[in-house]
Amino acid sequence: MTFLAILSQSMRSESQTMMTPSNGAETAEKSSVVGYDSVQEIFRQHCTSCHNEDQPRADLVLTSLDKIIAGSASGPVVVPGDPQASPIYLLAAHLESPKMPPNKPRLSQRELTKISKWIATGLSDEAKVMQERNTPKSIPATKPEKPSNAAIDTNGNSAPKQQGDSPLSLAQIRPLSMNNIIRSVAVSPIAPIVAIAGNGQVLLWDAQSNTLWDRAIDVGDQEISAIVFSRDGQRLWIAAGTPAESGSVHSWSMLDEKYLGSMGNETDTINTLDESQTSKQVAIGTTRRLLKVLSNEMDSEKEFVKHTDWVTSTAFSNDGILVASGDRFGSIIAWDPLAGTEFSTLRGHSGMITSIHWSPNGDSLLSSSLDGSVRVWNMHNSSPLKSWHAHDKGVATAGVLASGDLVTLGKNGVVSAWSSPYESDALPTLLWQKTMDDEIITGGVGNHGKLLAVTDAAGAVCIGLIGENSHRGDPPNFLKLAIPTYLQQRSFSSIAPREPMRSRPEPSTTLESDLTNDTSLSRTVADGTSNAIESIATTDIDETIRSLESVQRALEQSYETTRQLEETAARLQQMLSIQQARLRQQELQHRKDQHLPKSK
Repeated sequence: MTFLAILSQSMRSESQTMMTPSNGAETAEKSSVVGYDSVQEIFRQHCTSCHNEDQPRADLVLTSLDKIIAGSASGPVVVPGDPQASPIYLLAAHLESPKMPPNKPRLSQRELTKISKWIATGLSDEAKVMQERNTPKSIPATKPEKPSNAAIDTNGNSAPKQQGDSPLSLAQIRPLSMNNIIRSVAVSPIAPIVAIAGNGQVLLWDAQSNTLWDRAIDVGDQEISAIVFSRDGQRLWIAAGTPAESGSVHSWSMLDEKYLGSMGNETDTINTLDESQTSKQVAIGTTRRLLKVLSNEMDSEKEFVKHTDWVTSTAFSNDGILVASGDRFGSIIAWDPLAGTEFSTLRGHSGMITSIHWSPNGDSLLSSSLDGSVRVWNMHNSSPLKSWHAHDKGVATAGVLASGDLVTLGKNGVVSAWSSPYESDALPTLLWQKTMDDEIITGGVGNHGKLLAVTDAAGAVCIGLIGENSHRGDPPNFLKLAIPTYLQQRSFSSIAPREPMRSRPEPSTTLESDLTNDTSLSRTVADGTSNAIESIATTDIDETIRSLESVQRALEQSYETTRQLEETAARLQQMLSIQQARLRQQELQHRKDQHLPKSK
């Protein structure tokens, strides 16, 4: 069933169920085609410092696809369909000399695998496109107009730029690993649809018929870091990339079920994003402590630098005039994206900001934090209006219901509803609470503020429907979604003993028969257990390698942060030494002036 069908069905009746159940057990392999957009970040990070237009060592330039296909002074560097015959792969894998990058460790196995798949699957089609593009054609009589960088969607709004290879596609559902933690979930504001991010795909759940769509939005080998619906619910924004290396924002049309385009080409992870009311701007927060406002219409971006830690939450005001961003340190900054200036800074939280919500009139702002508190701020004078402790262990996120009441999801596994925080100067009152089965990770509110989604640390996703006729103090009944999962099996292999089994002495004839049998059985069990421990070796090391690479990237980022702090400390120490020297010089001059004889 299409998005329009579900939307119209939801508008006719919230209780009607017409969607055909999906086969959750059906699985399919991930699309194996890898395009240049998946490997360009690897070349940019490891290769283009030497192989660029300004410094083309060996006449090889790796900054664009056409230059790579053109090859080097020694000939082609890639052979479409054959990685083992492509020097760009063999040298990077240290299978041939000279080993690349020079005087540096070999690329990670994940990066090498991605390059190999690109050469084996995606390069052939890309080479054909380049050949057709470079084939001389008759020159038209009139010069065609330069196409606009921004496309126009079905509603007249500007859409992101289209790329050559679509990083998003519809694919059959891949089951999630059991106990896989869902860290990003979004609820459509206009339709009973819940988007769930996991395993390189976005699953779509129809909350009206309680069934899963038979296909998911596949992002390939990228990792999804954030998802959010547009204000009108017709687009789904997906932030995906390689952790600590790259990140982009992709747009998916819920109406046409197709990829619209992408924005941003970050060198780090995009933690959070939000779309403006006019659908012409998208604000993203990154692990590089940056807030960026990307413009669809102008094909531009503005960078705001002041945060001292990861930007973890962003939100445009309802009129689109301001955008607020919160960081892991607990600070909130409101910006004027049009002027490119800071509007105000809000300090008071002592933990990471987990969500930001503007009041309908934009006069106040609500924030939740891992310090367990919820605060409401007066945006006219940047002062706190009210603050209360909502949850022990912190607030995972918060959302506004259709009634204007506030719902908070606690890390302690409790969902709480509070009276509207904007109605009066008094603190909100607790309306109801619902205890979940495990620690809450994240959640979202949508479908006109009546549908609530919650994910927990056990990998479960639950939804609760808040009906119009239900009592304000009654908590909703939560339904656990039946998402296809699988139990990851570990494979084992037997290894032959290193040396022959030693012969055991015969049991003494003086022992009784039953004691002899028990002794032999004990020795057999002991020897068998020892051999089993020695002979069993696990082959499931890919997960360990990925974890190690993730830790190594985190360490490198920590080292870079430490280096920057050390440089800052050195500069401050230098400034202090200069100031102290000037002070001593002034003191010496003052003493010298005091000992000079007075002129007659």
